[in-house]
This record gives sequence, C-alpha cells and structure tokens, in this order.
Amino acid sequence: MEGDPYCSHCGATFRWEDDEESYESEQDDDSSDLIRIYHEMVESDLTTDERFDLFKEYLFMPDYMLDEIRETIHEEEKLYRCRFIMVYTATYPQVYIFLRQDKFRDCIIFDRCYEEYSPTRFDPEGREFNFIYERLYESPKFQSQLEKLKREGLELDGISSSITFYQIKDYMIATFIKNDSTLVYYEIDDEVNFKKL
Repeated sequence: MEGDPYCSHCGATFRWEDDEESYESEQDDDSSDLIRIYHEMVESDLTTDERFDLFKEYLFMPDYMLDEIRETIHEEEKLYRCRFIMVYTATYPQVYIFLRQDKFRDCIIFDRCYEEYSPTRFDPEGREFNFIYERLYESPKFQSQLEKLKREGLELDGISSSITFYQIKDYMIATFIKNDSTLVYYEIDDEVNFKKL
C-alpha cells in the first residue's frame, strides 16, 4: 500500500494504471483472446492430455498435483460425456472448460477446484452448465413448431436443459407464455417433437 509497487503479503508486482480506459481495453483484449483460444482448441484434433500439456505450466503446481488434476479431468469427461477443451488461467481458482455437444445444442461446462483443501478436485458447488441452442434455433422443424404454437397464442420464453450424470436421459424444455401470461411447458425430444407437459 501507500504506492508500493508490490504486495507485501505475496510479493506480486503491481502495474499501476491511471487511465481507466486502458484497463477496459485490456479486459476486451483478454476476452477476445480467450474466445479465439477456445475456438482453436474446439477445432483442434489434440487429445485431452495434449491440450492439458499446453496449459499446465500456467497452473503453477508440482508434478504430482498436475497428475492428479489430469486424472480429475479424465473423470469429468467420463462423468458428463464431454471433452476437455482448455484451462482459463487468468483467474484463481482457474477455470477448467469442457464441451459436450449433441445434435441441437452445445453445453459448455465450467469447473473450478476446491481452493483450500483439495486443489486438484473439482468442486461440484462451483460447476456451471451453459447451453447454446444455435443448431436447435436453426432447425426448420423447430421453426415450424414455433410458428404453429405462435398461431395458438403462445410466445417462446426460453429453453432449459439438463445433462446431469444421474438423469436417465437428458432433456430440453421449451417454456412458452400464453396471452394471459400463463406459462406452458413442452419437452423437446431428439427429433424436435414437442410434447406438452
């Protein structure tokens, strides 16, 4: 503090910024770099171990911990039938990014390790599932179903999903709003058939 260029607790060196705009532009650069690297990793034909090897030097862990986190990554891939994409190392705890794809959606899974007592195991409380429905929305059958329901006075409010490991099957649920603000739910199957719930 008091202008010291380092942290008296951990020794990290600070780079002082007077200009708020330069901080924002650095954040924009970071996010565009992250998106670019993510897409490169998705498109690459690297194995899980090869991808992990690209990022492990930025994790600052001893070899035995790197071996443990590598095993944790393999376990996550089996559990959620997904594939490891990359580690986002600019934050602490680091974010391990996985991708699961099916016919109509992508699920990006973000995992973080327990910070204190088990830094090589993923914290289930910190796991995030993010769904992207681009292929579903582009499906002619889905568009046709939306038009049909729109004529019946229903407006699409959103899509929700589950791919949790303990479910017998994955599901997609479409939520519609009626003219009187009532919510109506439809399950969408793998062939984009709608079943009213």
